[in-house]
Amino acid sequence: MKYCLALLMLLISPVSAAADIDEAEQIVSFVKKLDKHVTWPKDRSAEGNGKLFVIAAVGKSPATDKLKKLNGEKTPGGKQFKVRVVTPDLLPSNGHVLIVTTPDEKTLKTIVKKLHGSGTLTIGPGDSTGQAGTMITYFNETVENKSRLRFQINIAAIKAEGIEIDSRLLEDESIIVGK
Repeated sequence: MKYCLALLMLLISPVSAAADIDEAEQIVSFVKKLDKHVTWPKDRSAEGNGKLFVIAAVGKSPATDKLKKLNGEKTPGGKQFKVRVVTPDLLPSNGHVLIVTTPDEKTLKTIVKKLHGSGTLTIGPGDSTGQAGTMITYFNETVENKSRLRFQINIAAIKAEGIEIDSRLLEDESIIVGK
């Protein structure tokens, strides 16, 4: 019996890891597009005098690991990625993007409240209702036995921060635009 359970665990583990990697790659691919398609308020002070694209990540996950690998690379808009892992207690207010990779509703609400008015684009996990409180919520959706990552964009929350999104980003099939 023990051997059957161990064999079952071995068979399941690679599938789970592959799903995490696929989701992580999709999150990183989406975040990479932001520098080219998002305009932040001109009056906010961003680190690096406009030469850096600063991403802070809260939580340990495959997505966080992949985001850290972007450090030093160039964005499609020509800036240099600077990625750092932070805790909910020490959130930078001068970053471009803060992504939460752990689905803890209390943490999400605390982060959104702390960063309100900073002009930082917040991204976090949630469901298709977009109720996570972040400006962009990501979630898995299954259609015809195929799972894919979707992004729900809260346009009102983004505009309230003085952030503008290029309509070309909204044309991506993984994007759902909310009010």
